[in-house]
Amino acid sequence: MKMIVKILMSIFLVVLFVGFPFLSVTSAEEKEVLIAGVCAMTGPVSEQIVSGVLGMEDAFAYFNKTGGIDGVKIKFQWHDNRYQVPEAVSIYKKFVPMKPIAIALWDSSGGHEALKEFMAQDKIPGIAMAMSDPQFYPPGWIFADSPAYGDLSAAFFDWFRSQWKEKRDIRIGYLTWNSPYGRAGYEEMKKYVASRGGEIVGIEYTTYAPTTVMPNLMKLKELKVDYVWSNSYHPTIDVILKEMAQAGIKLTMAGNSNHPTDAQIMISGADITEGYIASHPWYSEDYETKESLPQDFLELMKKAGTRRGGASVHHQCYSRGWQHAMLYREAIRLALKEVGYKRLNGETLMKYGLMRIRNYKTPLTKMTSGLTGEDDRRLYPYTRFCQAKGGKSIDITGWLKAPWLKKEVGGK
Repeated sequence: MKMIVKILMSIFLVVLFVGFPFLSVTSAEEKEVLIAGVCAMTGPVSEQIVSGVLGMEDAFAYFNKTGGIDGVKIKFQWHDNRYQVPEAVSIYKKFVPMKPIAIALWDSSGGHEALKEFMAQDKIPGIAMAMSDPQFYPPGWIFADSPAYGDLSAAFFDWFRSQWKEKRDIRIGYLTWNSPYGRAGYEEMKKYVASRGGEIVGIEYTTYAPTTVMPNLMKLKELKVDYVWSNSYHPTIDVILKEMAQAGIKLTMAGNSNHPTDAQIMISGADITEGYIASHPWYSEDYETKESLPQDFLELMKKAGTRRGGASVHHQCYSRGWQHAMLYREAIRLALKEVGYKRLNGETLMKYGLMRIRNYKTPLTKMTSGLTGEDDRRLYPYTRFCQAKGGKSIDITGWLKAPWLKKEVGGK
């Protein structure tokens, strides 16, 4: 009888592991981690955020299709917080029990700042799309994919000063939003420029899509500013540039990477946008590393909008989504090498992944990504400035390493 039992058990085991191999799948084929997204897919800045999130979706799908990250696949799940700070916090708290290894932050500066302490308490890191300086300094668990907004304004001032010929201080005006984003870096910039031959002589506040900014422009003109800086979005810049043209106001208008020149030309037209300057840290259509992009990158970018009802896809924002995904991929690769899949979580991704990124090159940036020190949270501290000329976006600087503004002026 015992012999019969042994024979039957042998047959059962053979059938189980040979006849039905799918039942013996090991965890090596089931390895998956969650990256959760707090994303303002509707609301005033949704066009850019939708493009970026579509880029992340395509990038993670591409990674998964090509073997994952050392065999580990990414599940990317997001919820729309509608550009509302309380909703961002609510969504984040719903994600925490799902044990994400990271939070993809595609919302407002205010929303990100509201999550900073929660993410530190829960030991979940994330890379931010909105880059107000308090998110990153004092350093916490939120990382920037480019210089912070204040850093960009400092980088522009340094370049502008390098071209300055007059024997007087440069007079700077702000025409921006009255929000954490709009005011980003303003107090630090007052100190930064004061010791470097500049003075911020006025700040004027406007809104996302103002009916007019003429009173603000006239005040800045009376103050005899040499250039105007803005932390806003395309609809705001559109009104500013059109009213400057209508009134014949000749001011150098510049802004951060959320309203780049190539997109502004499409929105406002070549004549209106002529002379406008903005930061361009990421890929654009004429980018010099196009040949090293994933083979189907450009085709995926063209098709991405169909997933959102034909939404227009902004090139820099879509590629920025890929850049975020590539930075997560590198961080996961580094952490897996150190701790393996079973110990991969938010804390180990932070310590052994994101904090160890150095000299990492993606095809979407000219310079290498990586932190400059233990208290740095800027994964890519470089930018270039482009100007609208003759209906095209033209580089007017080389690649610049932006000052770390908060640290430069002793910020806290």
